This record gives sequence, C-alpha cells and structure tokens, in this order.
Amino acid sequence: MNILYSLFYTVFSMAVVSVAALPVILFIRFIIVNTPKKFILYLWMLYLFRMVCPISMSSIFSVYPLFNRKVHIFLETVGLSFVSEGGTLKGWYSVFSEPFTVNMNFAFCSVLWAVGVIFIWCYTFVKQMRIKKWLAKSQMLGEDIYQYQKLNIPVMTGIFRQKKYIPGKIKVAEAKYILKHMDIHKERHDGIFRIMAFIITSIQWFNPLMWISYYFICRDIESAADEDTISYFGIDKKAEYAQEIINMDKGKKVINPSLVTFQENYLEDRASKMLYQNKIKKKDRQIVILLCLLIFIWWFMVRPLQLLWNGGLWDGKGNVSQVTATNEPLFSENEQMVVAKISVKNSDGLEQVVKVIMTDGDESDEGYDGAFSIVLEDSTGNRLAEEKLDNLYLTGGENKLHFNKGFEIYISDYNGDNVNEIAIGQEIEVSESNVETAIAKKPSSKKEKNITNLQEYYLWNIEGNTLQRVSEPIYLTGKTGVQANSCEFKIPKDTTGVIKSKIAGNKIFYVWDGDKKIFARKELTNEQLKEYKNVDASNENEETTHSLKNSSEREVIKVITQKDSTGSEEIKSIEITPDGVSKTFSNIKGYYCDIQWAQTTDNSERYAVLTYNGTKSQTFVIFDTKLKSVYYKQEDGNSVLSKVFKQYNGDSISFDENDIVVYTLQEKDKDILKIGFAANAKNNVTVKGSYKYDVESENQYEFSYSQGTNNSENSDNNSDSDDTLTIN
Repeated sequence: MNILYSLFYTVFSMAVVSVAALPVILFIRFIIVNTPKKFILYLWMLYLFRMVCPISMSSIFSVYPLFNRKVHIFLETVGLSFVSEGGTLKGWYSVFSEPFTVNMNFAFCSVLWAVGVIFIWCYTFVKQMRIKKWLAKSQMLGEDIYQYQKLNIPVMTGIFRQKKYIPGKIKVAEAKYILKHMDIHKERHDGIFRIMAFIITSIQWFNPLMWISYYFICRDIESAADEDTISYFGIDKKAEYAQEIINMDKGKKVINPSLVTFQENYLEDRASKMLYQNKIKKKDRQIVILLCLLIFIWWFMVRPLQLLWNGGLWDGKGNVSQVTATNEPLFSENEQMVVAKISVKNSDGLEQVVKVIMTDGDESDEGYDGAFSIVLEDSTGNRLAEEKLDNLYLTGGENKLHFNKGFEIYISDYNGDNVNEIAIGQEIEVSESNVETAIAKKPSSKKEKNITNLQEYYLWNIEGNTLQRVSEPIYLTGKTGVQANSCEFKIPKDTTGVIKSKIAGNKIFYVWDGDKKIFARKELTNEQLKEYKNVDASNENEETTHSLKNSSEREVIKVITQKDSTGSEEIKSIEITPDGVSKTFSNIKGYYCDIQWAQTTDNSERYAVLTYNGTKSQTFVIFDTKLKSVYYKQEDGNSVLSKVFKQYNGDSISFDENDIVVYTLQEKDKDILKIGFAANAKNNVTVKGSYKYDVESENQYEFSYSQGTNNSENSDNNSDSDDTLTIN
C-alpha cells in the first residue's frame, strides 16, 4: 500500500501547482483574446507538462515559500508523517526514499482517489465501446470517412487512427468545411493532445481547477481548428463557414460523447468568433513565443538558474561563508525569530542556509531565552529540515536554552567525508553529576571539583536536504559566556575523525565511528591515537590511484592506495565523482585487488564493485555512483557464511573464526545479488558455491555448494560430495 500512498501524495502535490499555474494561463488567455488559439495551445501544453513534472516543483512557489511550507504541513496534519525530521519539506521524492506512516484519514483519501481514477477510466472505456457499436452501422464514403443517417452532428473517434463521421443530412457545401476541420485535427494530432489532457484530469479528478483547465483546452482545440480552416479557405469565406457552424446546431443531439470523443460543441460562440477573425499577424506569434519562454523559465528554470548564478552546480569544495543575523523574522504569523544563520554549500555543491531560530521565548539585552530549533533551508527560503534543541542539553531548571546576540555558527568537516558538520552548544549547570558525566568519573582532584564553567555541544551533519545528529554530547570548559553557543573543536595534528577535549587535566577524545555514523567518546593512548593519523610516518611511498571510467571515458570512481612495508597496496580512500562533485569514503580497510562495473541484467554503469583483501577474507563492497553511497558491503570474515550453512545445512559443516574465505559478486539483478564463495571449513573441508541475497529484505536463498578436502590437489575433481540446496 505504500506505493499507493506515495502516488497519492505526489498527485496531490502536483494538484497544488495548479493553484498558481492556472490563473496565469487564464489571465494570459483573456488579455490576448485576439491571438490565434493555436498559439494558446502551446501554453496549455506547458501547463499539462507542469502538472506531471515534479522536477523543480518548488520553483513555482519561490515567491511564496510560506505557502509551500503550509501545504506540506497540511499533508502531515491530515495523516502522512515521516520517521525522520523534515518530512515532506524535503521534497516530493521523500515518499519514495524515506520511511513514513499514515493514519486512517490519509489511507482513506488515497484509496478513494485510486477508486475514482479507476471508475473514470472504466466509465470512459465502456462509453467509447457503446459509441463504437452505435456507429458501426455507418456507411463508408472514403478513407476514414463515414456517414450515418441517424447522426445529426459531426463526430470524430480514435486517438492515433481517427475516424470521421458526418450526418446523413449534410450539404456538399457544408461537408467540405467540416471535413477540412476534421483533417486539421488529425494533422495536428489533437487526438493525442486531448487524450493526454483527459488522463491528467482523470488522475487529478478531485481538483476542480483541473476540470476547468480541461474545459478551456477542449474549447481552444476547436477554436484553433476553426481558425486554420478559415486560413485554408480564405478570410473572405469566414461568414460562410460561420453559417455552416450555426447550421450544425439543429435539434437534440442523438449521441452523448465521452470525454475523449471529438464532437462539435460551443457552436454559437465559435461562429461568433469566426466573424471577427482577422489574418494572423507576425507579432502575434512573437508575443506568444515570448510568453511561453517566460513561463517555461518561471515554472522550470527559476531554481536551476539561481543555482548556476551562485555557482552551486560545479563548486564541490565545500567553501563556507559565515554570516550572522539577529532579529530577522522568519515567519510573520508565529513570530519565530532567527538568532543566527550561516550560508553553506552541501555535499552536492548546492547553496543552503542553516539557521538557529527561537520558536518560543523572550528577548533581552543579554540575548534570547526559550525554545530553539536548527533549520535548514534552500537559497530561496524553502525549509528542508528542522531539528529541535529542546530537552537535549543538561541545562537544568525550566530547561530553557540561552543564545547570545550576534553569535557565530561554526561549521567544519570533522570526519573528513567532504560533508560539513555544524556545532551547536549550551553552557550547562556546573554540578557534581554533570562534571562526572563530562569527565566519565567522579570528580576527585581539586581541579575537577573547582570547575567553574561547563559547555555541552552536539554535531549535526548537513548532507543533501537533511540535518542528522552525528555525535554524542561533547563537553568542553572555557570562559563563561564566550561563544558557548558554537565553537570550532580542536583536532589532534595530522588526524582525521578525532576531536580532542581537555577538562581539568583530563584528555577526552571523540572518535568518528564509520559504521554507526557518530562521534563517540573513546579512551585513546598516544599509541592508539597514531592509528588515526592522516599520513603513515613509517611509509613514505607515493600514493597510487586506480580509476574506473564509464563508456564515455569519464572517470567516475577512483581508489587511492599506498604501499606498506610488505609492498601491498593499502586502501586509503575512495572518491566518487560522477558529476564533478566528489564524495570521499575512508572507512574501507584492507588491500586493493580490483575495481570494476557490476555485471547487471540491464548492463548499466551505475554500480561499481571494489574487491579487496580485508582482515579476515577477500571480500567486496558495491558503490552506487549515482547516489554516491555504499549500496552493499559484504562481511569481512566467515560469520555470515557460517550462518547460511547453519540455516540451510545444519551442523554438518562449520567454520573456525580464522578460516579463510573468498567472496565474489557474480551477478546483480535489480536488488538481488548472487554472491559466490570459496572457503576452508573445519575437519580439513573446503567448500565453494553461491547464494542469492535480497538487499531490500536482507534474506539469503537459493543456496548451493560443493564440498572437497584440502589434501586433494584438485578439489574440483576429487570432491567427496556434491550437495546442492535451493531455498525459494
């Protein structure tokens, strides 16, 4: 059902776009009333494309960021809630990429919407079949031209191959106009245009503005065909053609068309317009082309052009410009106040703004006291994510936070992954329990008991459109009131991923845990600290780069290695640069073997496989070069293989912890990986085989293997048994 909820959210978001888009089209349509309608159809084409194109969806609200935010808040109010902070404010794609929950109201609306779409499609299909059956008795006059005596008004059916039906009582003089009118519909592919308008309208059947659009689209299609018909026969024939249109309006219609059937409608209005039609002028074309260009820029290019202006599409250096602000109103209706802000480029090189806002509290000469949040916005003011700071710090009392006026926000890349972190802190109460928490022991020395100032900080990672807390509480001491709200942490010389603090003579280290994605407190000796050095002092060999290129000879991923004392190439870092903006991974430990594209069923060049010798096995990791992330990392050792054998083969084969194993990726089919293995087991047994692994459900199946012994020169030819298990 999640896909249904995601689709309904996306359709609803697209419907919101019509609130701003349709009035623009109607306004233009009525102020340039004398412009040929075939040019107005270009505007309608842009409008329909806008209704189904989610790209740069927020750009239409770039002048209304508050309205955009309220729409997304309304969606969460009616029952769609995200597990992560920020929710729908991150964009329409969140419902396809992040976990969310829905209540009964949202679920009911989603089901009702789907039922409505299916009903409209089924009703239209049945009606079309009835019309086709009723017109089956028509007499064929020529290619795709039919005449039916009971018909009293011209009709066209079909989408790609259209059939023309004319009444039985029609004069030859009148027929030439109507047949040319129908030919023009066919030449301009109006059937396809109308069916697309119908599909979009039926998908947004709950949106009254979409039905209004469909009504005007149908009218303008007919008017445009009338104008081209007059242009074909000559302006001097417009009165004769107008009379012919009036003559068609005789008696009650004997056929009730469906939403996709062309039937002559709006006859009196069309005839009236024909009498006033003039020759198409060159300036009319120029006006509409200019309007189409301006609307296209507004609807689709405002956001990309702004990013280009700011240099956001190519600057991946992570340069930070620090800006402070005070008393800047964020939203006038709830009096939230910005107490500080900073501009920063995210990991994709896009310009963003981080703000600390006061959501409730008081302002004084000393600063701000109350409740606060960290907010991430794009450069146009659309809110992307929010992290509340309430109940986070050990402030005691009423748990009110304090921020000084004009304080600076410090941002830095503390873990060396090319993604910036923001540090926000508070001066906390100096109590025995808080000091004990900060130094991880009961205060015993005089220095520890006489601490007069204590500060508590947290780090938030700024990646893409998210704010993610990536640290345990980090404690410092310093002068009272001096930059207690944000600071730049000390990094031990030549290290990466280590933050150093010193409290009353106690050295405290916070070390980046790549698996848990967090800075955690850790006791480190001077010898242990050397493990986190950027440069291995015992090895002065130059680094080697192994790169993987796509079919266009563009470097997509590269592995930087350095030889150790044994001559083996130790992996130092992996960089993914598919779009010129790099992202670095430094948590892969082992010796380089190979880097190549994964063998996929669609032969795409998206997933790269790095094979390396880990500490316990030869294994591999799969990188998603499009998302710049680790797609799958195979176990370094035989613990996973041991579990698979235990599950599907019982206790007949088991492994020691230090037994050798080699893993290979044999094939990738969507989210299914076929993993090959060859390993030593207990009792001098060797095994080799494969199993399939579902990345989404994290399940293994179709497990098969062959068994041999270590003392055979060729275990393939001297296997003791050949056991095959297949689990579906």
